[in-house]
Amino acid sequence: MPHQRIALDDRLFLPPGTAAILWDLDGTLVDSFQFDLDVCARILSTHAGRPIHIPDALLREGFALSGADFWRFLFTSLDVEASAKPLDQALEAAHADWLAQRLEQAFPIHEGVHEVLAAARAAGLRQAVVSNNPQEEVETILANSGLSDSFDLVAGNDGSGRAKKPAPDSYLYAAGALGLDPGKCAAVEDSVLGLTAARASGAYVIAIASGAESFETVKASGLADVCYTGLTRCRVGWSAGGSTKLCTPSKDVPELLRGLSGGSKPLDIEWNNDDWALLGTMVAGLPMG
Repeated sequence: MPHQRIALDDRLFLPPGTAAILWDLDGTLVDSFQFDLDVCARILSTHAGRPIHIPDALLREGFALSGADFWRFLFTSLDVEASAKPLDQALEAAHADWLAQRLEQAFPIHEGVHEVLAAARAAGLRQAVVSNNPQEEVETILANSGLSDSFDLVAGNDGSGRAKKPAPDSYLYAAGALGLDPGKCAAVEDSVLGLTAARASGAYVIAIASGAESFETVKASGLADVCYTGLTRCRVGWSAGGSTKLCTPSKDVPELLRGLSGGSKPLDIEWNNDDWALLGTMVAGLPMG
Protein backbone atom coordinates (compact mmCIF):
# COMPACT_ATOMS: atom_id res chain seq x y z
CA MET A 1 0.00 0.00 0.00
CA PRO A 2 1.22 3.55 -0.71
CA HIS A 3 1.15 4.65 2.95
CA GLN A 4 3.56 1.84 3.86
CA ARG A 5 6.40 3.37 1.86
CA ILE A 6 9.59 4.29 3.65
CA ALA A 7 9.70 8.08 4.05
CA LEU A 8 13.18 9.61 4.35
CA ASP A 9 12.80 13.08 5.88
CA ASP A 10 9.71 13.51 3.65
CA ARG A 11 12.08 14.02 0.71
CA LEU A 12 12.47 10.53 -0.75
CA PHE A 13 9.93 7.69 -0.55
CA LEU A 14 10.87 4.03 -1.05
CA PRO A 15 8.88 0.81 -1.42
CA PRO A 16 8.43 -1.32 1.70
CA GLY A 17 11.21 -3.87 2.02
CA THR A 18 13.87 -1.66 0.42
CA ALA A 19 17.21 -2.51 2.02
CA ALA A 20 19.65 -0.23 0.17
CA ILE A 21 19.94 2.91 -1.93
CA LEU A 22 22.38 2.90 -4.85
CA TRP A 23 23.26 6.48 -5.80
CA ASP A 24 24.68 7.87 -9.01
CA LEU A 25 27.28 10.58 -8.36
CA ASP A 26 27.43 13.44 -10.88
CA GLY A 27 24.18 15.35 -11.14
CA THR A 28 22.52 13.17 -8.49
CA LEU A 29 24.57 13.65 -5.33
CA VAL A 30 26.84 16.50 -6.44
CA ASP A 31 26.28 19.42 -8.79
CA SER A 32 29.16 19.26 -11.26
CA PHE A 33 27.23 20.54 -14.28
CA GLN A 34 28.27 24.20 -14.07
CA PHE A 35 31.88 23.19 -13.55
CA ASP A 36 31.80 21.10 -16.73
CA LEU A 37 30.06 23.87 -18.66
CA ASP A 38 32.78 26.41 -17.80
CA VAL A 39 35.92 24.27 -17.69
CA CYS A 40 35.17 22.20 -20.78
CA ALA A 41 34.51 25.33 -22.85
CA ARG A 42 37.91 26.76 -21.83
CA ILE A 43 39.71 23.51 -22.64
CA LEU A 44 37.99 23.13 -26.00
CA SER A 45 38.77 26.75 -26.88
CA THR A 46 42.46 26.13 -26.23
CA HIS A 47 42.52 23.06 -28.46
CA ALA A 48 40.46 24.68 -31.23
CA GLY A 49 42.37 27.95 -31.24
CA ARG A 50 39.07 29.85 -31.16
CA PRO A 51 36.33 30.58 -28.61
CA ILE A 52 34.04 27.61 -28.02
CA HIS A 53 30.62 27.89 -26.41
CA ILE A 54 28.91 24.73 -25.15
CA PRO A 55 25.10 24.95 -25.21
CA ASP A 56 23.47 23.70 -22.02
CA ALA A 57 21.38 21.19 -23.98
CA LEU A 58 24.45 19.69 -25.64
CA LEU A 59 26.33 19.26 -22.37
CA ARG A 60 23.27 17.63 -20.81
CA GLU A 61 23.20 15.17 -23.71
CA GLY A 62 26.75 14.03 -23.01
CA PHE A 63 26.88 14.65 -19.26
CA ALA A 64 26.40 11.02 -18.21
CA LEU A 65 29.09 9.63 -20.52
CA SER A 66 32.35 8.36 -19.03
CA GLY A 67 35.49 10.47 -19.44
CA ALA A 68 36.93 9.39 -22.80
CA ASP A 69 33.49 9.03 -24.41
CA PHE A 70 32.48 12.42 -22.99
CA TRP A 71 35.41 14.22 -24.62
CA ARG A 72 35.01 12.51 -27.98
CA PHE A 73 31.33 13.50 -27.89
CA LEU A 74 32.24 17.17 -27.24
CA PHE A 75 34.96 17.36 -29.90
CA THR A 76 32.72 15.72 -32.48
CA SER A 77 29.50 17.58 -31.65
CA LEU A 78 31.20 20.99 -31.69
CA ASP A 79 33.35 20.29 -34.77
CA VAL A 80 36.53 20.94 -32.85
CA GLU A 81 39.65 20.07 -34.81
CA ALA A 82 42.74 20.00 -32.65
CA SER A 83 45.07 22.69 -33.97
CA ALA A 84 48.38 21.30 -32.70
CA LYS A 85 47.90 17.56 -32.10
CA PRO A 86 46.31 14.47 -33.67
CA LEU A 87 42.76 14.01 -32.41
CA ASP A 88 43.48 11.05 -30.12
CA GLN A 89 46.28 12.99 -28.42
CA ALA A 90 44.06 16.05 -28.12
CA LEU A 91 41.30 13.97 -26.52
CA GLU A 92 43.76 12.49 -24.05
CA ALA A 93 45.21 15.90 -23.17
CA ALA A 94 41.75 17.48 -22.79
CA HIS A 95 40.62 14.69 -20.51
CA ALA A 96 43.76 14.92 -18.37
CA ASP A 97 43.39 18.71 -18.01
CA TRP A 98 39.70 18.41 -17.09
CA LEU A 99 40.32 15.59 -14.64
CA ALA A 100 43.12 17.43 -12.84
CA GLN A 101 40.80 20.39 -12.22
CA ARG A 102 37.83 18.16 -11.39
CA LEU A 103 39.72 16.32 -8.67
CA GLU A 104 40.54 19.59 -6.92
CA GLN A 105 36.87 20.57 -6.58
CA ALA A 106 34.58 20.37 -3.60
CA PHE A 107 31.42 20.16 -5.65
CA PRO A 108 28.19 21.58 -4.21
CA ILE A 109 25.89 18.94 -2.72
CA HIS A 110 22.36 18.99 -4.10
CA GLU A 111 19.59 20.21 -1.82
CA GLY A 112 18.22 17.49 0.45
CA VAL A 113 21.03 15.00 -0.11
CA HIS A 114 22.55 15.35 3.36
CA GLU A 115 19.15 14.96 4.98
CA VAL A 116 18.19 11.88 2.95
CA LEU A 117 21.56 10.22 3.55
CA ALA A 118 21.20 10.74 7.30
CA ALA A 119 17.58 9.54 7.33
CA ALA A 120 18.50 6.43 5.33
CA ARG A 121 21.28 5.59 7.79
CA ALA A 122 18.90 6.09 10.73
CA ALA A 123 16.42 3.75 9.03
CA GLY A 124 19.09 1.03 8.75
CA LEU A 125 19.41 1.19 4.96
CA ARG A 126 22.71 0.35 3.25
CA GLN A 127 24.02 2.94 0.78
CA ALA A 128 26.42 2.81 -2.16
CA VAL A 129 27.63 5.09 -4.93
CA VAL A 130 27.45 3.58 -8.42
CA SER A 131 29.24 5.87 -10.86
CA ASN A 132 30.23 5.83 -14.52
CA ASN A 133 33.65 7.21 -13.51
CA PRO A 134 36.75 5.33 -12.30
CA GLN A 135 36.84 4.20 -8.67
CA GLU A 136 39.71 6.41 -7.52
CA GLU A 137 38.14 9.48 -9.10
CA VAL A 138 34.79 8.82 -7.41
CA GLU A 139 36.43 8.31 -4.03
CA THR A 140 38.36 11.58 -4.39
CA ILE A 141 35.26 13.57 -5.31
CA LEU A 142 33.33 12.10 -2.38
CA ALA A 143 36.19 12.99 -0.02
CA ASN A 144 36.51 16.52 -1.40
CA SER A 145 32.78 17.06 -0.94
CA GLY A 146 32.66 15.56 2.56
CA LEU A 147 30.51 12.58 1.63
CA SER A 148 32.87 9.63 2.07
CA ASP A 149 31.53 8.51 5.45
CA SER A 150 27.94 8.29 4.17
CA PHE A 151 28.43 5.14 2.09
CA ASP A 152 29.09 1.46 2.70
CA LEU A 153 30.45 0.91 -0.81
CA VAL A 154 31.75 2.80 -3.85
CA ALA A 155 31.49 1.15 -7.28
CA GLY A 156 33.34 2.86 -10.13
CA ASN A 157 33.24 1.89 -13.80
CA ASP A 158 36.67 0.26 -13.88
CA GLY A 159 36.01 -2.94 -11.99
CA SER A 160 37.37 -6.10 -13.58
CA GLY A 161 34.95 -7.51 -16.15
CA ARG A 162 32.31 -4.83 -15.57
CA ALA A 163 30.87 -2.93 -18.53
CA LYS A 164 30.10 0.77 -18.16
CA LYS A 165 26.57 2.18 -17.94
CA PRO A 166 24.17 1.78 -19.73
CA ALA A 167 25.08 -1.83 -18.95
CA PRO A 168 23.72 -2.89 -15.53
CA ASP A 169 27.03 -4.39 -14.39
CA SER A 170 27.98 -1.81 -11.75
CA TYR A 171 24.52 -1.93 -10.20
CA LEU A 172 24.56 -5.71 -10.11
CA TYR A 173 28.03 -5.64 -8.57
CA ALA A 174 27.00 -3.12 -5.89
CA ALA A 175 23.91 -5.08 -4.89
CA GLY A 176 25.90 -8.29 -4.70
CA ALA A 177 28.70 -6.69 -2.71
CA LEU A 178 26.11 -5.51 -0.18
CA GLY A 179 24.74 -9.04 0.00
CA LEU A 180 21.39 -8.05 -1.51
CA ASP A 181 19.18 -9.00 -4.39
CA PRO A 182 18.89 -6.00 -6.79
CA GLY A 183 15.14 -6.05 -6.26
CA LYS A 184 15.75 -4.99 -2.66
CA CYS A 185 17.66 -1.91 -3.83
CA ALA A 186 16.53 1.52 -5.02
CA ALA A 187 18.73 3.10 -7.69
CA VAL A 188 18.76 6.91 -7.99
CA GLU A 189 19.82 8.38 -11.34
CA ASP A 190 19.64 11.71 -13.20
CA SER A 191 20.17 10.57 -16.81
CA VAL A 192 18.50 8.28 -19.33
CA LEU A 193 21.82 6.47 -19.73
CA GLY A 194 21.96 5.78 -15.99
CA LEU A 195 18.28 4.91 -15.82
CA THR A 196 18.81 2.32 -18.55
CA ALA A 197 21.49 0.64 -16.43
CA ALA A 198 19.39 0.77 -13.28
CA ARG A 199 16.29 -0.64 -15.00
CA ALA A 200 18.25 -3.55 -16.50
CA SER A 201 19.62 -4.44 -13.05
CA GLY A 202 16.18 -5.15 -11.62
CA ALA A 203 16.34 -2.41 -8.97
CA TYR A 204 13.50 -0.04 -8.11
CA VAL A 205 14.35 2.95 -10.31
CA ILE A 206 14.15 6.58 -9.18
CA ALA A 207 14.81 9.42 -11.64
CA ILE A 208 15.77 12.79 -10.23
CA ALA A 209 15.90 15.84 -12.52
CA SER A 210 18.81 17.49 -10.73
CA GLY A 211 21.58 17.07 -13.25
CA ALA A 212 21.80 15.69 -16.76
CA GLU A 213 18.21 15.88 -17.95
CA SER A 214 14.87 17.54 -17.30
CA PHE A 215 11.92 16.06 -15.45
CA GLU A 216 10.05 15.80 -18.76
CA THR A 217 12.92 13.86 -20.36
CA VAL A 218 13.38 11.32 -17.60
CA LYS A 219 9.61 10.91 -17.31
CA ALA A 220 9.23 10.37 -21.06
CA SER A 221 11.94 7.69 -21.04
CA GLY A 222 9.56 5.29 -19.27
CA LEU A 223 12.53 3.80 -17.41
CA ALA A 224 11.78 5.08 -13.90
CA ASP A 225 9.30 3.77 -11.36
CA VAL A 226 9.00 7.31 -10.01
CA CYS A 227 10.37 10.70 -11.11
CA TYR A 228 11.47 13.54 -8.82
CA THR A 229 12.06 17.21 -9.52
CA GLY A 230 14.60 17.26 -6.69
CA LEU A 231 14.93 16.36 -3.01
CA THR A 232 13.04 19.29 -1.55
CA ARG A 233 11.00 18.45 1.52
CA CYS A 234 7.38 17.54 0.83
CA ARG A 235 4.59 19.24 2.75
CA VAL A 236 1.00 17.98 2.87
CA GLY A 237 -1.46 19.77 5.13
CA TRP A 238 -4.02 22.49 5.60
CA SER A 239 -2.99 26.08 4.92
CA ALA A 240 -2.85 28.32 7.99
CA GLY A 241 -2.84 31.42 5.81
CA GLY A 242 -6.34 30.99 4.47
CA SER A 243 -5.33 30.42 0.83
CA THR A 244 -4.64 27.21 -1.04
CA LYS A 245 -0.98 26.60 -2.01
CA LEU A 246 -0.35 23.70 -4.38
CA CYS A 247 2.97 22.89 -6.04
CA THR A 248 3.47 19.55 -7.84
CA PRO A 249 5.40 18.36 -10.94
CA SER A 250 2.13 18.17 -12.89
CA LYS A 251 -0.05 21.16 -13.75
CA ASP A 252 -3.15 18.94 -13.75
CA VAL A 253 -2.79 17.53 -10.24
CA PRO A 254 -3.62 20.73 -8.27
CA GLU A 255 -7.17 20.74 -9.68
CA LEU A 256 -7.63 17.11 -8.68
CA LEU A 257 -6.36 17.93 -5.19
CA ARG A 258 -8.90 20.70 -4.82
CA GLY A 259 -11.57 18.12 -5.59
CA LEU A 260 -10.19 15.69 -3.01
CA SER A 261 -10.30 18.33 -0.30
CA GLY A 262 -13.94 19.04 -1.09
CA GLY A 263 -13.22 22.73 -0.88
CA SER A 264 -13.77 22.55 2.89
CA LYS A 265 -10.35 23.91 3.85
CA PRO A 266 -7.44 25.43 1.94
CA LEU A 267 -4.67 22.94 1.17
CA ASP A 268 -0.94 23.60 1.56
CA ILE A 269 1.00 21.09 -0.55
CA GLU A 270 4.58 21.05 -1.80
CA TRP A 271 5.26 17.76 -3.61
CA ASN A 272 8.47 16.74 -5.39
CA ASN A 273 7.55 13.56 -7.32
CA ASP A 274 4.95 11.88 -9.52
CA ASP A 275 3.84 9.17 -7.07
CA TRP A 276 0.25 10.38 -7.18
CA ALA A 277 -1.10 7.34 -5.32
CA LEU A 278 1.04 8.22 -2.32
CA LEU A 279 0.08 11.87 -2.50
CA GLY A 280 -3.61 10.99 -2.73
CA THR A 281 -3.32 8.74 0.31
CA MET A 282 -1.66 11.50 2.29
CA VAL A 283 -4.28 14.07 1.33
CA ALA A 284 -7.12 11.67 2.09
CA GLY A 285 -5.59 11.01 5.50
CA LEU A 286 -5.47 14.65 6.58
CA PRO A 287 -7.37 15.26 9.84
CA MET A 288 -10.55 17.22 9.25
CA GLY A 289 -10.63 18.91 12.65
